[in-house]
Amino acid sequence: MRFKSQLEKCRDKGWLGFGDKRIHPLDRFQAGQRLFVDFTKSAFPSAKAVNFEADRVDGGNMKEMPESVAMARQRFNEAIRSIENYWEWFMVREIVLNDRKVGIKKTTVQQYRHEMEMMKEDLCRGLDQLAYHYGLTYTKPEIKGCQFIEVDFMDMPEKYEIER
Repeated sequence: MRFKSQLEKCRDKGWLGFGDKRIHPLDRFQAGQRLFVDFTKSAFPSAKAVNFEADRVDGGNMKEMPESVAMARQRFNEAIRSIENYWEWFMVREIVLNDRKVGIKKTTVQQYRHEMEMMKEDLCRGLDQLAYHYGLTYTKPEIKGCQFIEVDFMDMPEKYEIER
């Protein structure tokens, strides 16, 4: 029996339904999975510090990394740069990458519920930005400004004739 990750548990509880309503919860789930795959392929979890004091005969561990690892690191770094808010990145990092629960202090029932709602919102907003980055949904909407109507007065000359 395989244990479920925290992201799968959040999906099963329905917590990925918060955030932007135009993004489906499965898109958020797939974005989290793709980030985790890039994280594991980038070999960050197994990266070790180089010991410069040890005597090296063959040159040590200063060899170039494989191209697939370098590409995965580049994809991972671009993905985490797409998450703009610190708390959204914190939630994505803890739940998706570290596979840990986020502890919430329980002082009162109302405060606990509020903190849970904020946690769900931050997680979904971070996964929304990842979904935009990975192209799982339509492009990120632009901020709409004033819209102008262009009128060509020569289209209707009879209405705009100048009387002399």
